[in-house]
Amino acid sequence: GVSVADTTREIPPIAETMTRSAEAYDFFLRGVEARNRMYPREARRFLEKAVQKDSAFTLAWFWLATVRKSTGDNKGAARAQTKASSLAERGTEKEKFFIAVFDSSLRLRLIGPSSANSLPFLKTCTTRFPLEKHFWFWLGCTNSAQGEDDSAIAAQKKVLELDPAFVPSLAELAYAYGRKGDFESSAETFRKWAASAVGDPKPYHALAESYWRR
Repeated sequence: GVSVADTTREIPPIAETMTRSAEAYDFFLRGVEARNRMYPREARRFLEKAVQKDSAFTLAWFWLATVRKSTGDNKGAARAQTKASSLAERGTEKEKFFIAVFDSSLRLRLIGPSSANSLPFLKTCTTRFPLEKHFWFWLGCTNSAQGEDDSAIAAQKKVLELDPAFVPSLAELAYAYGRKGDFESSAETFRKWAASAVGDPKPYHALAESYWRR
């Protein structure tokens, strides 16, 4: 974890465009870490604290929107997304593209109508920011939602090239293999998920569920 005790230390240069509050930045890091371990309620607690410390922390509002939605708070998610969108112009180019993933009007402003829909926009994101795993992850999730499991698998594999222990992609990939009937690859990926999340029962529950669904 990241300590929140030392709030006087210097903020890393990469974070300067995000916030000038070291305490907000620490809460942000802990929130994103929890989200990436698929603990949205824990992530929400940290991200709520981050925006309390810095109400203009654009990416903290963005990630808070995603975890509020994951915990069933759609109205709260919409409020957080609206706040992130209102702050988008002060962010970096990549921050704007992050926020635009869930903001169609911002997508239009960034790249025009040709790629304003979610799937072409995410393809644009992966071309513009090929080393950003989250864009590949969202592309894979969108492919899955549209029943394009081969494309979903390719996108999630790209995520895992960038970060082999990225739990959300391991989960998505395991389920995609299962939908295609490739149960051996699905089980292997569930085991990789378990190895990346020692002590977490979720991959074992998911693996057991996948066997029942065969």
